[in-house]
Amino acid sequence: TMQIRTTTFIILILMASPLFGQGTVPDDVAANIEKAEGYLAEGKNNAAAQLFNQSAYALRAQNNFTKAAELYQKVLEINISLGNGHGQMITHNSIAMVHLEAENYQGAITHLEKELVFRKKLKDKIDIINVLTNLAMAQNELGSYDSGIENIEIAINLSNELSNLLLLKQSYGVAAELYESKGNP
Repeated sequence: TMQIRTTTFIILILMASPLFGQGTVPDDVAANIEKAEGYLAEGKNNAAAQLFNQSAYALRAQNNFTKAAELYQKVLEINISLGNGHGQMITHNSIAMVHLEAENYQGAITHLEKELVFRKKLKDKIDIINVLTNLAMAQNELGSYDSGIENIEIAINLSNELSNLLLLKQSYGVAAELYESKGNP
């Protein structure tokens, strides 16, 4: 009985450990955030954005999605103030990925749609396909099947244009999930 209790306790600790990471910020990351705030106050926006981005990445790796999203939002605001479209696009992607990992699908969709606007301007079909695929997967999770199907069909068509079998396979896989979720076998 003692062994079962100990095993159960260890399992509970392991299951809860990602939750403990949500509120903690390691000292080195906290120091970088403080330094970034200082850079921001001094008008050193690029240096601030770089440190906020590094800190957000570190927190994301520790499953501290809330704080990571907050820091990426600061990076986005800096990129907007600088008129840095490429930086905005990359940051929208980072925020979307954090939201996907945290299973906040509506937040992910918001940022994926904004990223898609930038990707379409660059006309890089592979990047557009990847965003459309992520968007369709998030829409599937929210039950927005028709929107997801519309986006994945565009991704399939672009993949066909490129004759990219890997992207086709990926896109058809997402399409199958969408149709299955919608109830069309």
